Amino acid sequence: MSEIRLERLRAARLHRQRSAPDVDTLVADSLGLHSTDYATPYLSARARVADFDPAVLFARLDRAEGVVRVNCFRNTVHVVRTADLPLISAATGEAVVRTGRRSPNLKALSDDRIRRGREAIVEVLEAGSASTNDLKRALPDLAPDLRYWLLIALGSGEVLRADAPHARSNRSRYALARHRVPGFVPGEIPAAEARRELLVRAVRAFGPLTIDDLAWWLPATRTEVKAALAWAGAELGSLEAEGSTFWFASELEDEEAPPREDHGAWALPYEDALLKGYRDRAWCLATGLKEVVFPYSVSHWHPPDGTDPGPGPHKGVNVTGEARPSLWWGGRVVGRWEEGGGTPVWQVHAPLPTAARAEVEAEVAAVAAFLADRLLPLCTTPS
Repeated sequence: MSEIRLERLRAARLHRQRSAPDVDTLVADSLGLHSTDYATPYLSARARVADFDPAVLFARLDRAEGVVRVNCFRNTVHVVRTADLPLISAATGEAVVRTGRRSPNLKALSDDRIRRGREAIVEVLEAGSASTNDLKRALPDLAPDLRYWLLIALGSGEVLRADAPHARSNRSRYALARHRVPGFVPGEIPAAEARRELLVRAVRAFGPLTIDDLAWWLPATRTEVKAALAWAGAELGSLEAEGSTFWFASELEDEEAPPREDHGAWALPYEDALLKGYRDRAWCLATGLKEVVFPYSVSHWHPPDGTDPGPGPHKGVNVTGEARPSLWWGGRVVGRWEEGGGTPVWQVHAPLPTAARAEVEAEVAAVAAFLADRLLPLCTTPS
C-alpha cells in the first residue's frame, strides 16, 4: 500500500514539474535552473513554459532583471531569482568558499590573506564588470589561481556572474552584487537559518525524496537535514516505502494528477533540475538507463550511445555523474539526446510502442526547431 501511495505522490510531483505558467514561476518552484551549460536554462524553460522566448530571458539575465546567475548548489552555476538571492547565497556560500580554498595553492593561506585577495577582486570590480582576462591583468598575483579566488568572491556573496557575450557562452563577466542587485546585502540571513529554510523548500520542490537526496542536493549534513524536517512540522509529510523514508509537501497528497504512464514525450536538457534534484534516480530511469544518462566516460557523450558503459567510473567521476540530455515517455527516462552541433541526435534505449516512438521523434523535432529558430541565433558574439 505504501508503494502505491508513493507512486501517486511521484505522479503528482511530475504533473507539477511538467509545466509552468512563466519563467519566474519555473525558477521559483525549481529554486533555480541549472546553468553549467549556459544553454540549459533556455532548454529547461522550453520544455515547460508555453511560448517561451529565449531572447527575453537572455536580455533579463544580461540586465539582472529579476534573475541572475550564481554559483550555489553543489558549487554549480544556477539561474536564480533575485528575490531568492539572499536566501540562496546565505545557504550555499560557505560551501562555495570552501571549494575555492581547496586549491593546492590556497588551502595553506591564512584567513587574512584570503580576505585580502577577495577584497582585491572587489576593488577592481568597483569600476564595473570585468572578464576573467581583465581580472588577471589587474591582479597578476592572483592570476595563476584566479578561478579559485573567484569562487571565494562568489561564495562571499559580494560578486556575481554578469553579462555574457551570447546566450551559449560561459565566458561571463563578473560584477559586484550590489551593482547588479541594488539592496542586496550578503550575509543578511544567518547561514544556518537560510539552509534550514532552503532544505524545506527543496522538499516542496522535489518531494517525495529522502534525507540522502536532500543532503546531496544542497549539500548539507544528514543532521542538518533532520533538524530542518523536524522544524517544518506539519508542513511536510512522510511515508515509509522501498526501504526508505520519503518526505514531501503535505498538500501533495490532495492533488489530483494523471498517472505517470499518461505523460507523453518530453525532452529535458543536460543537468536539468528534475534529474539533478535526487541522488537516487531509480524512480525515473528505465532498466539499464543509468549508464546511458549518466555515462562513465566522455567517449559516450557523442553520439548518445550507452550500450557499452565501460569498465567503471573514470578518475574524478563520482556515482552521481553528469546528467546528459534525456528523453522521457510515460513519466520515465527512455533515452537520450545530444545537441549534435545544432541538429539533435537521439536514441531510445527502452521498448516503446510505435505511437510512443513517433511522439518522441516529434518532441526531438520540436527541440531541433527551437535550437535552429530561437536559441542558436542568440549564440553568436555580437560584432
